[in-house]
Amino acid sequence: MAKAKQTKVAEPAKAPVQNPNDIAADLANMLKQSAKEQRGDADVNSGVPMKKAAGGRATWKGVLELPNGKGGVLAKFAVKSCTAVDDEKFERHMYHSAECKSPVKQDSMFCTGCGAKGLTRFNTVKGVEVGGEVILISDEELAAMVPQNEKTMRILEYVEGTQIDPVYIESTEFLYPEDEKSGASALTFAMVAAMLRETGKVAKGIRVKRGKEQYFVIRPFGNKGLTLNLIRAEYEVRDASSLWGDVVIPQGAVEMFKQVAEGDTKDVFTPALRDQFLANCNKLVADKVAGVKTECPTPEPEQKGTDDLLAALKAAVAANAK
Repeated sequence: MAKAKQTKVAEPAKAPVQNPNDIAADLANMLKQSAKEQRGDADVNSGVPMKKAAGGRATWKGVLELPNGKGGVLAKFAVKSCTAVDDEKFERHMYHSAECKSPVKQDSMFCTGCGAKGLTRFNTVKGVEVGGEVILISDEELAAMVPQNEKTMRILEYVEGTQIDPVYIESTEFLYPEDEKSGASALTFAMVAAMLRETGKVAKGIRVKRGKEQYFVIRPFGNKGLTLNLIRAEYEVRDASSLWGDVVIPQGAVEMFKQVAEGDTKDVFTPALRDQFLANCNKLVADKVAGVKTECPTPEPEQKGTDDLLAALKAAVAANAK
């Protein structure tokens, strides 16, 4: 009986022996790498979207009125506003299956390709379309892309609060210490708040929430508190350089404007008032419940004004002098 032919198993290759100098060099290179590089994170400076130009379709247009310091209108001129920022998002779309890869119409949950009906999020897949090809990305794959622990906020640096233009502030949250028996959190929180308040600085940091990396600044609020302002990336703010041209201001005009503005200058900032339309709507509902007829609000009369601010300033200064 012939013997079965034995397959020769290749012996595992022996790892080359490194000398101490090579090992030390490798360790030094690892220490030079950031934590992100060691994890294999993508370069955040690669593929940054281009800024969009501001302008185009206006979000609002009308007339801007300036007060004259005596309850009236000094001047008014036509203005319009437009979108200033763009949010960068990573969004997946719903597809029927890995085989079909046809988009699912989410309002009625049927496949736009094969026509399958009664689909749910449990028997569909998600992905993105790149160059006409659907690339499927699972929830697990997406979760693995989270760059850091969601339970940790890290302060990166301190900057002067006056350096942050409000256009970069996305939203605001209150920050406060966790209740602990030892009181250590409350004490540390109070020390941070006092330092920021006395120095005029804000703390810039980073956190992760629902898988999204968020940069923020922490600034004092009131006498004891702190707020956390989420801030936008530089490229999310549109390029507005084309919106404003160079204008020569007549000599003395700004000084006259300062004099007139003194009449409407307040020592203390007050937040926005309640929306009058919402208040009127709530009154309408309450009146209907009570069976009372609601009187329509009287339209605000249009105030007279001019778009010649210089002439209006001269007239206002002359009137004040009398």
